[in-house]
Amino acid sequence: MTWLHNEPFTLLQKGAFALLIGSVVLVDVEGYRAWSITPLADAPTAAPPQTGPVATQRVTYRVSDAVRAVERDPFHPARRAPAARYLLPEEGDAPARAASGPAAPGQVRLIGTVVSGPGGGFVMGQIGREPPKVLRIGDVLGNLTLRTIERGQADFSQPDGTIVTLRIPGAPSDPGA
Repeated sequence: MTWLHNEPFTLLQKGAFALLIGSVVLVDVEGYRAWSITPLADAPTAAPPQTGPVATQRVTYRVSDAVRAVERDPFHPARRAPAARYLLPEEGDAPARAASGPAAPGQVRLIGTVVSGPGGGFVMGQIGREPPKVLRIGDVLGNLTLRTIERGQADFSQPDGTIVTLRIPGAPSDPGA
């Protein structure tokens, strides 16, 4: 057997060789494009500051604003919610609600109770049209302090010491019922 091939190449062999050369060239070109670094276009210049965001424009923030927000640590345990609820721009002229203002017992509504063992559990209550609040014993709703929780009812004390019992309408208050 000889290694030299004196016979002419067949059409199939020539085609396979052409495909091999073509694929090597393609890999080289694409490899060069993948690994070469092309310069980026210059960043657009910043537009002059506007008086307020337009509804159709996207509001952009500076990096310094983001860094300042991170440094203030919004998740720090010592941070507390603001006294006033955040309002969306369309709610801007909504009347301000007092978070802990005095509330007459008739304005306070008991929505639900959960009793779990002696001295445990929680209630959900609401003052007027404010969002409902979950309360545990000792928490304050308006000027009423939650003292005891029973099935379907809760006892609150007023600042003068008067006990006010609120019941959920239609809920059985007897544990045997």
